[in-house]
Amino acid sequence: MKCGNEATARHLFESLPDRDLISWNALITCYIENNRHNEALLILQRMLAEVDPNSVTVINIISSCAHLANLPLSRSVHAYAIRREFAVDSQIYMGNALVNVRKMWEHSQC
Repeated sequence: MKCGNEATARHLFESLPDRDLISWNALITCYIENNRHNEALLILQRMLAEVDPNSVTVINIISSCAHLANLPLSRSVHAYAIRREFAVDSQIYMGNALVNVRKMWEHSQC
C-alpha cells in the first residue's frame, strides 16, 4: 500500500493463513497513512473478530477519529483502552491523540 498498490496489498493480506496482530496493525496503519480513515475503521471491525487490539491499534484508531472529527467514537475507543488497562507508557501517545480529536471536533463544529 505504501507503493500505491492497494489491490495487491489487500490480496496479500487476505491470503495470509494466520493474520496476527502485526499484520492487522500494518494494514490499519497503511490506510491511515493514505488518509483512508473510514477504511481503517472497517478493518478494525474485522480485526476484532480475529484478534484483540493493542495500544498501537487504539492509538492509530483514535488518530483516525481525529481526522474524521468523530468525538463519540474516540471516547468509546478510549474507554476500551481503559477497560483493557493498556500500558502506562502508551498513555502519553493516547492523550495526544485524544487532544487532536478534541481539536478537530471543535473545528468541525465552527
